[in-house]
Amino acid sequence: MLLESSPEKASVNYRLLRIATEKYGKAPAALDAKDYAEVRSIAAREFLIEQAVLGSAEAADVVVPGSQVDKAVEQICARYGDENAFYAELASNQLRLEDLKHALERELRVEAVLGLVGSRAARVGDTEINLFYYLNRERFSREEQRTVRHILLTINPQFAENTREATLRRAGQILKRLRKHPGRFADQAMKHSECPTSLQGGLLGEVKRDSLYPELGAVLFGLRKGQISDLVESPVGIHILLCEAIQPGGVAPLADIRESLTEKMQERERSRHTRRWVRELLSAKGETVETPTEEYA
Repeated sequence: MLLESSPEKASVNYRLLRIATEKYGKAPAALDAKDYAEVRSIAAREFLIEQAVLGSAEAADVVVPGSQVDKAVEQICARYGDENAFYAELASNQLRLEDLKHALERELRVEAVLGLVGSRAARVGDTEINLFYYLNRERFSREEQRTVRHILLTINPQFAENTREATLRRAGQILKRLRKHPGRFADQAMKHSECPTSLQGGLLGEVKRDSLYPELGAVLFGLRKGQISDLVESPVGIHILLCEAIQPGGVAPLADIRESLTEKMQERERSRHTRRWVRELLSAKGETVETPTEEYA
């Protein structure tokens, strides 16, 4: 049951305000009856877990520095633009600054205890990582990507030097120079390109086919490594493309993703261990709560 006697009332009011703002972008008082009931239900579940965690043996030696609480208050205050709006919001939700600090200190202690419990989770071994990878290879497929540089000349019929014909003529002259000296692509981009990437020698970086205008994607993904395109027109102007490198598509090798996969699997193991610990705490008190399931990203 959700208690509202002091000091629990301050913690409850803070929790209602936080959940309502995060979930609906509104203060609790602005919610309709259905949404408010849902916020109350979530708050009750969180409060139940908080009480159990802070009453555990693991929480006995966990202390949150006052400076950390003050920093959390500053971050919340910053969302309101000015202190007057911040204090007005607290008052409208029956909260004083001291109440907020108390609620935040409890919340931060819970996070610290759960972090401590999670750190005790068993380490994920190579066998588990290898097995997950080979049983779920389709999860690690990736699209082909190309590293590309480009030179862009825009078209503006209002200026004689930027009409389509004039722009095509200037772009053709640049392309002719590049055919003779392909190694000067970055220099030519810095001198002539009207795209902000000119400062990086025209480098767009690694791109997927569908991240470009269709006209550009069709040409780029038909080039060989090191090949320079003919002139290509898109809705923003005339381009010259250089395919610097090709990253083939297909299933990513385990060696390339082992580090990130290990961390994701370990994080899931920490989360599982923590949820089991919380369930055991609540079970000992005759309570149960639903806990979310997790998947590898």
